[in-house]
Amino acid sequence: MVRFNRDYVTVSEIAQQLFCEYKLHMSIIEGRIQTPAMELGIIIHDEVFRGGRRVNEEEFMKAVKNNELVVATLPLMINIDGISIIGIPDAIVFMRGVAKAVIELKTSNRWLDRLFDSEYVQAQLYAYLINKLGLGVNPPRYGGEGKARREYYGETT
Repeated sequence: MVRFNRDYVTVSEIAQQLFCEYKLHMSIIEGRIQTPAMELGIIIHDEVFRGGRRVNEEEFMKAVKNNELVVATLPLMINIDGISIIGIPDAIVFMRGVAKAVIELKTSNRWLDRLFDSEYVQAQLYAYLINKLGLGVNPPRYGGEGKARREYYGETT
């Protein structure tokens, strides 16, 4: 990302390199072109994950600590050698205060029987960020090695 005068890279950009590095290069230079398939994916994501509510950091911490199950969407960021790696997984499942799963919803009109390498890497990178932030250990070390802006958007049960 140095050649683009950026001190950050997104999880999805890292994963996209496995699919088509040139397409990633062009999307950074020219901007991302929204296709009808992408628009449909956004609508599906909104339908699947609607119903949550936004809370501040204190409310998020209380919800995660006091509920058996919390499904939340929150931005994640760590810094490695001066480059920030940032991303927002579709959802993180917290069980008894500990992050246990990453949910990444993928929409497609074909290839429903397989996971692409780029999708696998994206989910694994989110898991890596979660662990580096200390959210995937018991007891959680909220804050860990980076930042998770705890603007919770999800459900509690």
